[in-house]
Amino acid sequence: MKWHHLLAASSLPFLCTALAAQNVNYSNPYTISTPAGNSNGAGYNDGQGSNANFNRPTGTAFGSDGNVYVADALNYAIREVVISSGQTTTFAGNGSIGEVNGQGTAAQFGPVYGIASDSHGNFYVSDWVNSLGTSGSLRKISPSGNVTTLVASGLANPQGLAVDSAGNVYVACIGDYTIRKVTPSGAVSLYAGTPGQSGLENGGPNTGQFGVPTSVAIDGSGNLYVTDVANSVILKVDPTGSISLYSGSSTNQGVNDGSLNTATYLHPAGIAIDGSGNFFIIDDQTLIREISAGGTVSTVAGTLGIPGTLDGTGQNSRFNFRIAVGGIAANANSDLAIADTANATLRYGVPIPTGLPTIQFQPSNVSVVNGGTAILSVAASGSNLTYQWMFYDGFTNTAVAGATSSSLTINSVGADQEGKYTVVVTDPTGNVTSQAATVSVLTQSHLLNLSARANVGTGGNVLDAGFVLSGSGTKAMLVRGAGPALANFNVTGVLANPVLTVYDQNPTQIAQNIGWNNDPTLQTAFNNTGAFNFPANSADSALLETLAANPYTATVAGENNTTGNALVELYDDDVHNTDCNLINLSARAVVTPTAPLTAGFVIGGTGPMTVLIRGVGPALTGFNVAGALPNTTLTVYDINNHVIGTNTGWGGTTALSDMYQKVYAFSFAAGSADSAVVVTLAPGNYTAAVAPSDHTSSGVALVEVYEIQ
Repeated sequence: MKWHHLLAASSLPFLCTALAAQNVNYSNPYTISTPAGNSNGAGYNDGQGSNANFNRPTGTAFGSDGNVYVADALNYAIREVVISSGQTTTFAGNGSIGEVNGQGTAAQFGPVYGIASDSHGNFYVSDWVNSLGTSGSLRKISPSGNVTTLVASGLANPQGLAVDSAGNVYVACIGDYTIRKVTPSGAVSLYAGTPGQSGLENGGPNTGQFGVPTSVAIDGSGNLYVTDVANSVILKVDPTGSISLYSGSSTNQGVNDGSLNTATYLHPAGIAIDGSGNFFIIDDQTLIREISAGGTVSTVAGTLGIPGTLDGTGQNSRFNFRIAVGGIAANANSDLAIADTANATLRYGVPIPTGLPTIQFQPSNVSVVNGGTAILSVAASGSNLTYQWMFYDGFTNTAVAGATSSSLTINSVGADQEGKYTVVVTDPTGNVTSQAATVSVLTQSHLLNLSARANVGTGGNVLDAGFVLSGSGTKAMLVRGAGPALANFNVTGVLANPVLTVYDQNPTQIAQNIGWNNDPTLQTAFNNTGAFNFPANSADSALLETLAANPYTATVAGENNTTGNALVELYDDDVHNTDCNLINLSARAVVTPTAPLTAGFVIGGTGPMTVLIRGVGPALTGFNVAGALPNTTLTVYDINNHVIGTNTGWGGTTALSDMYQKVYAFSFAAGSADSAVVVTLAPGNYTAAVAPSDHTSSGVALVEVYEIQ
């Protein structure tokens, strides 16, 4: 069951609208790698590549040697990374908190949140060792690693730093909402902002205001650019210290690319400038965005609104910053050094060389009903791109007439349209060919999928989903328990650590999962079934099991008896295997007047299917279910949210009683307040909702879908 369909009949119809308001343009994508650190947990260890560990890296700077220097905040150290090899060493500090000057690892720092370098190879570090009060310090490190204190106190929670050509250091002080200027001799003055006043006001020192200034960058003319994480804007400070708006809107916050005047941001936290005057910004905790020297705003890396850790190009990469932290530096070649704070890694970004176009997202396999519509698409980067889709029927590869855009729509799919499709993407420098995507026709109608969302309680009030496989042989089933991933769809109060368990009919536990752990086999199953992606390293759970024909139950509970909103999903991961099929799906959860039990299901194939759908409440008392819902209304919706069947009280009819026996469903008492409908449905997506018919009751309910042969 695709997530967007389940929402169509739920309480979250605004989700698509909210996401549609964003406008992300990957016209100049960067390729992201992870030269050092690993996301499996914070630590302190020198080594090569993923053998190195960081603990909340928050700032980066390029050295004159081309290496990257990282402010490793909670290891109280400056780490040096050789990008070509990924070798990480400790340049200054030793992992112990303090404020001790000295050579290299003999020195000590407090939490270090910002780092910048000057033209002579010196480094400047914002140090929070005294910040429990109102004072932080500015430390200086010589090219040889000798640490001294340039400013001993008086900087209120210093964070981002920038150095001008004269050696003056500009310090973003988030503790008092100001930018301070520090001369090479250590003299400190107010450069911009009003101490202790948070707001958004143009003006000079003591009149202008920042919300929370987190990071700074300086251009060749001495203009300073500031990320204001509270107001979601980029501000410009001229050489007199006067503040003005450079880009963004505090009243229209969001992620929208475009011109300098129309672009918007969402909590920008870091900023850097390269040798060509391009700015690079950490935004939305998940993105790297660029303001070109010409004033065009685009997104170069990261996936909007989806945190994670993934190397790749453009939107096929992921980060996990924290609000107000995450450092970024750019060198003369426009390479980027990125402190991926929550992932505890150093990420490195390089622009795609000019030349052949690059395919960012490949077309995916599509299975449709006979006579249905298949849509294939590709995402590519380059200039003046053209497209030509090709079809391979097993014998010849031919151009599809008129198929010259980034997407291909194939109407009335039948045997003649089944095969492999590729697309040739061309720009003035040459062409590349995509991976092949297979279009196939489902050969018969059967149940493919169930999704149900509810609040997971404790004891008997967890979220259960039952399913029955019938036939011969086995079936590959993808079973998922989603909790944290639902937050990306604006679901509040999610189950933080879902425990997914699959039982056979005895019931004996077959398998259990807590945290899907970025399993590539599971990711492939997500792609095959159309399931939405889980964030990398999320605590969501999933299992891929090969099961024989029998009844099964999947349960989603909270680890350590925690509670929250969760989604249970069952997917047929082997739709072309028709020897063993799903014939019955069910889900059980607690229902309230404001939270019905909503289950989505999918019928695949070529023709209509008759199904029995039941909303069970009072009948559960016969199975010793405590707190059963005393009355039910069952409503069935199509994908457009149109009602196609509804029932309140099944009526005790002989026809329905006979139908229960035919599909081996347990009986209802005559005149009970349970509900049932029999409907004939075309292949497609549907939703069944069970609610209290009196609009006031609460209790445990069961929704069931039976295939009628």
